[in-house]
Amino acid sequence: GDPGTGKSFFLKYVAKMMPRAVLTTGVGSTSAGLTATAVRDGPGWTLEAGALVLADEGICCIDEFNTMRTQDKACILEAMEQQTISLAKGGMLRTLQTRCSIIASANPKGVYDNEDPLTINTALSSPLLSRFDLILLTLDTQNTEWDNVAATYITEGIDLLGHGALKKPWSIAKMRDYFITIKSAEPEMTPEAETIIKTYYSMSRRVTENTERHITVRQLESTVRLAQAHAKLCFSKTVNILDAIVAVLLMEASLNGCGKLLDKMNALHTTFAQQPEREYEGHVHLVLDWLKLPELRDFELERIAREYDQSMPWTENDENEKRTMPCEFKKPFIPPPPVVPSPPTQPQPSIINKPNTLLSSQIAHKEKQEEVKSHQRTQQYSTPFSAKPPVLNEKLSPIDKQGPVTRINTQILIPIDENSCLDEQSQVKRRKIDDENNTFELNSKHEQAEEVYKNAFLYSFSVESIEYLAEKLSDCRYLCDESLVYLTLQISATISNLLQDACKVLRKCRRNDLTTEDFAFALKLNHLEPMYGGYTTSSIERLLFHKIKKDNRILYHITDNIVQFDELIIPQSKIPLDISIRIHWLAVNGKQPEINENPIIDIPIRSTVLKKKLNKTSHIISKEQQIYYKELTEMCICSNEQKRKQALLILSADNSLQQILSRLILFISEGVRVNLAPTSTFDRSIILKYLMQMSDALLQNEELYLERYLHYLLPAILSCLLERRISRDHWSLRDLAAKCCKQIIRKYATAINCLQQRTIDVFYRILSKNNEDYTWPTRYGAFIGLCEMSHKVIIQIVFPLIKQLGEQIQLISDIELAQKITETVVKYVTIAYRSVYNDNETNEKKLYEDFGSYFAPLIQHNLILLL
Repeated sequence: GDPGTGKSFFLKYVAKMMPRAVLTTGVGSTSAGLTATAVRDGPGWTLEAGALVLADEGICCIDEFNTMRTQDKACILEAMEQQTISLAKGGMLRTLQTRCSIIASANPKGVYDNEDPLTINTALSSPLLSRFDLILLTLDTQNTEWDNVAATYITEGIDLLGHGALKKPWSIAKMRDYFITIKSAEPEMTPEAETIIKTYYSMSRRVTENTERHITVRQLESTVRLAQAHAKLCFSKTVNILDAIVAVLLMEASLNGCGKLLDKMNALHTTFAQQPEREYEGHVHLVLDWLKLPELRDFELERIAREYDQSMPWTENDENEKRTMPCEFKKPFIPPPPVVPSPPTQPQPSIINKPNTLLSSQIAHKEKQEEVKSHQRTQQYSTPFSAKPPVLNEKLSPIDKQGPVTRINTQILIPIDENSCLDEQSQVKRRKIDDENNTFELNSKHEQAEEVYKNAFLYSFSVESIEYLAEKLSDCRYLCDESLVYLTLQISATISNLLQDACKVLRKCRRNDLTTEDFAFALKLNHLEPMYGGYTTSSIERLLFHKIKKDNRILYHITDNIVQFDELIIPQSKIPLDISIRIHWLAVNGKQPEINENPIIDIPIRSTVLKKKLNKTSHIISKEQQIYYKELTEMCICSNEQKRKQALLILSADNSLQQILSRLILFISEGVRVNLAPTSTFDRSIILKYLMQMSDALLQNEELYLERYLHYLLPAILSCLLERRISRDHWSLRDLAAKCCKQIIRKYATAINCLQQRTIDVFYRILSKNNEDYTWPTRYGAFIGLCEMSHKVIIQIVFPLIKQLGEQIQLISDIELAQKITETVVKYVTIAYRSVYNDNETNEKKLYEDFGSYFAPLIQHNLILLL
């Protein structure tokens, strides 16, 4: 779609929500980055996985897909078709799994043009586009209502649907768990859904037989995958009529469908339905009437009326309606809308003005009543300083056996304080309370201190140690028991946090031993001043503490290093001079002054300078490739038709021709030059036709990159197209050359090289001149060269020249030449005119005004035949 329509934001949201996703961009991405690359690891080689391999059994999101190079886009064809990647790198032959879905976003060349096909808008090849299940458009069209809604949402935060803020009953984590659960489901295809999909495929093939859209088996596989995916999303055990209709509508909304049910939709301006049931009824009529399945339509409408209007689900005991159903259909199971429970209100932690309060004994009689309840909450005693809101822990329940819809069970857990590391025996006693009871009574201060002290942390400081340090360091001898307990808990929590941060630094540095430098860095992370002098910056000389026992006490000391006296009396090194800055001239009037600060100029003598000769490198190929090139070129121009067809098939499908591609292009160019020379005595059209067939086969090969050799190939093709007189049978040669020119323009023409405009200028200059400058065979080649490009070129450039061309054709004395040119003009102009004016009645007066009296009757006769 157009820039600024939210494509990158959508890819980032998909990568954030899906359990296994890889997000990459096409800018700078290579084939090795997408698949795998070989890296030398010591004497051998190892493979490093790319984005597609890392996203195995997940999703690979590729942004700016159109910016990738052509050879890099071709590397993912095997991954999208076979779900594997075959590699031959570093002497290793490997097959890697790439069982992933690919979601890609691409920008058009400037603004999306609805008249041009998708391959021209995005510069993507047809084989690559056909491997995507859905191709959706997001066009930045002028829509006043949509612009007002979007501006209101951005400025005021109002929902796009007009219902206020969006409700989010499920978090990202729960959605990720839900996707993990439904991913393993394997719904079975019902006969009704199978009938809808088969009928849609056959109808699409029939209606697109003579159009630009081409429906293949890949579209059938895409429809089946979409139906199964919708069934998984609804947690259904079977793929029913609802899933099949949704899959058909998705195909029709994209550019992969036949385009008969829905017009080309803009995915940017779509929204959710206000009444899904009523809108689904319209979709049932639309899809099943077009597919001519009235029995399924009536059956589905009756089921909708029962499900939604009367709220009566289908029962297995309803044998009467089961008998009235067609024998080839079984009763589908349509799941009800999934029940999404809203998150329960989170209980707020009790705010107590005094730390470490306990429950009163007056609520003990309510414990027996609470044990009967299935939903229990646990409350941990916490201080006002460490009190945190409860965390919602969401888990998915297993699939309900009685239906396809699962319910999400939510449990509210009050976690233990993150700063504490409690053992099972030292945890605080949990009390079960009722939601409506919020009244508590406080025990005495002595009971609080005794209970907290009794349930103190195992890995924490003792109260006696804190009391001793308070007396020695701060002379605080009159601290009460509550203050000492509070200080103990706070100091233990602070030291625990610092140690956790130090361990994080240790893991980031990929070391095994915790050092004092890690602890100092943890102090800096918590905005605390580190202690200096207790550690060294050297990684070798670490200060090691030794444990000793003295007077029944455990002490830790540092062993002093023994320093020799001779080392101390060695004089110290001289202090380096201070850095100073001086100013001097680097150049004066373009010459470097000869001063000490500037480098010395080395002036070489001409007689002593040796002239170096440039060694021209040539493209050397192996002997096997030389033999292969010789045999291939001889087969392409031989008289044996079977061998020639085999050689052309190799040119159009072999991906190993890149090494000899330059020689093949040179062979075609030189062959055209020699056979078009005026000294040639034999019939040249046969060899030239074989050379054009080689060019056509090379252009059909998607694995080859011909843009570097267009300055050799395109002049040869244009020479065959515009030559004055080649031989007697030159019409088929010019037609083949025009098709080759069209393929080059569509594949390699960009806004930078202006290849299409330059080629059109050459053809237009030939057609606009009079007969004396160019012969009629040359004008014929220029005409079919313009007509083969597109209908848009015919309408804008060829139509104004038809009237003048008809007057000139009437003056031709050669009847056979005039008849050939007339038939060609009428054929192309009739098809282009029908694509613009697709009405049953043709305006005879307008035809005579546009095309003149010579071509107007012939074109009108052909238009009548096309009706």
